[in-house]
Amino acid sequence: GLFSFDLKVLRAQCVFGSDPAAAYVCSQLFAPVCITAMFLALLIKKHLKPGTSVRYELTNSIGTLFMLLFLSILMSALMPYMCYDHPDGTKASVIQEPSVLCFDTAVHTAMIIGSVFSLLTVPLPFIATLAFAIMQYPSWTSSIAQQEVVLKAFRFLFFRFEPSRYYYGLILMLRSFLICLVPIVVRSDLALQVSLLCVVILSFLVLQQRLSPWRGGHGAFANDIDALICSTLLLLLFFASMVSDLMADLETMRAIWTILFVCGVAVVVGSLAMLTYRRLQPNPVYGHFICHHKAAAAAQARLLQLTLQTMTGRRVFIDSDDLKDLEILFDTVRSRVRHLVVYLTRDTLRRPWCAGEIVAAFAADIKVSTVKCLSWVEYTGHDLQAIAETGGDIDLSGCNLTDYGISMEEVAAAFRKLLAPGIQSCSLSGQSHGTARFDQVVKSILGKQASPVIVSALAVQQGAVLISSEEASDEASAAAAIVASKLSTGIRGICEEPVLCLVDFAADAEVTKKATDCARAVVLLLSAGSLTCQQQLTVILTLAASTAAPADAMVRPSTLRASEGSMAKISTAIKGGGSNSSRAGEWPEPILLCCPGFEFPQASFYSSDRFRSLPDAGAAEKSIRQLFKLIAIQLPTSSSDEVLAAQCNEVFRRIPRNPCQVSTKSTTSVVEEAMPIKSALGQAVPIESNIQLF
Repeated sequence: GLFSFDLKVLRAQCVFGSDPAAAYVCSQLFAPVCITAMFLALLIKKHLKPGTSVRYELTNSIGTLFMLLFLSILMSALMPYMCYDHPDGTKASVIQEPSVLCFDTAVHTAMIIGSVFSLLTVPLPFIATLAFAIMQYPSWTSSIAQQEVVLKAFRFLFFRFEPSRYYYGLILMLRSFLICLVPIVVRSDLALQVSLLCVVILSFLVLQQRLSPWRGGHGAFANDIDALICSTLLLLLFFASMVSDLMADLETMRAIWTILFVCGVAVVVGSLAMLTYRRLQPNPVYGHFICHHKAAAAAQARLLQLTLQTMTGRRVFIDSDDLKDLEILFDTVRSRVRHLVVYLTRDTLRRPWCAGEIVAAFAADIKVSTVKCLSWVEYTGHDLQAIAETGGDIDLSGCNLTDYGISMEEVAAAFRKLLAPGIQSCSLSGQSHGTARFDQVVKSILGKQASPVIVSALAVQQGAVLISSEEASDEASAAAAIVASKLSTGIRGICEEPVLCLVDFAADAEVTKKATDCARAVVLLLSAGSLTCQQQLTVILTLAASTAAPADAMVRPSTLRASEGSMAKISTAIKGGGSNSSRAGEWPEPILLCCPGFEFPQASFYSSDRFRSLPDAGAAEKSIRQLFKLIAIQLPTSSSDEVLAAQCNEVFRRIPRNPCQVSTKSTTSVVEEAMPIKSALGQAVPIESNIQLF
């Protein structure tokens, strides 16, 4: 009654008379009256508070009200179509107005006309607006200029749901529509109506539990309330059917039961068949699985993945990309991997997930290889015995292997096999210089003969892009190789000069300084030991001196940060006596790229004896401090390949398009004219905006 805007509940016939058509038309005025009332209220609010945005608040107020009462609004509009058959089966009457014969009187015709007008003016335009907004949401949110307007205007639609479930508002409207459709499609068979309503509500309940759409995700209170409401409706329908005198059509119910039974059997059989197929023919099948400790070897594992994929043409599993659920990790090793590569750093075998992967690999009898790094310490028989008895030094605080059916005895036995002489193994410490050592490791994993690598001298090239990294760190060298690989793809679209990793060449301080002065851009890949690396200190001091300029020098592109469509300018004038101080726009572009573990120099660095021994240490300190005020890009080496590609895109856009003149174009136009950097899967990646200012 009241929820379908039936005016009889309010005794409105005393005012409007007993004409059913007039009463129905008056009930359809609910939405226009509410809109008018809200508009007037907001005008009053704007008069009292001039800062009130009538447009946005009216849109959200109307949207919120319609989403809350959409089921009632739709039921009211469709009321003339909800009929029940007379006992003789010759006529039908409107459920709420038994005196009105369906499709047989002028009154019902007037009600149908009013219903069509109501549907075309309120529910259908509202659904169309929601559908349009949901379809345009991805493109709207990708544009900074449109984000603010869209999010303000459609706050009622998007802000209640998780960002990835922005479309769920339309699903709620579809649920209401199907509920209203049941009594229209099925007139007199109440048992069938109850059955169909249960199917509709139960289907959307399962979908809601699957998606967890409400803000807060899994475990959010709103998701629990939504599920509780649907469950309550199901119980009400069930108990109402028990106490009601339902005259069920046995043939119809038998057909429904048969359909449900067949569907249930089909789901069970189909699920078993799919699980069996995936077990026997898993997809995708990974050529290699890299088992590693993220904190110590994330970049090294990533570089091995990229190199293996290039050399073999097969996918390589690394948990940062492919792992969506830790519980299926061991099953992935057992059934979808052909070769497990264990990258042994100091703490690799202390990680429970690595231990479980090794046990799963030997249990499935797949090929296992090891790569031993400089930090690796061999296990003794005593260490393996301690693991079998008490777990040894394995950190079980985050994962209890017994929950996955893996005992410590199995772990110790797998470690013995892993470290036995018969397992294919190579040592990173004995490989060649720089990033080439990782190519040698991959060739060793694939059983290929590794040809000797000749370390060449660094040649000074005008307009080249240099990447400076910590020489003594394998992790920093691997990160430099990853950045060079991704930049090389895009740099060919703007120049012919190469991308060079300084760690790959033999060069003294003087050659390094000359190469830095002639470079188009220098990527300073900063890691934990960068400030103690002689080559990186040479590059830092050279950049700090050569980029010095008068205070009125032009603003450099790397010091511009996009913020809500506008560019915030940061002065980068460095006062110093560099030989290139008069060459505004001709110096190499410094790009700071920070790896995990790097800390910007503190006062103790500048006061150290090593730094104070530099000639003119005071001027050098001032120039270096100014250099490190540039906006730094973060390189989270343990993140997915898409994130790494996005950060490399940010590096790419800061590279000048002309080696002798710094580009003054906006960041958007600069990126659009060059080739986008792509992830390992070939997907173009948008530029990451998560840049920190130091």
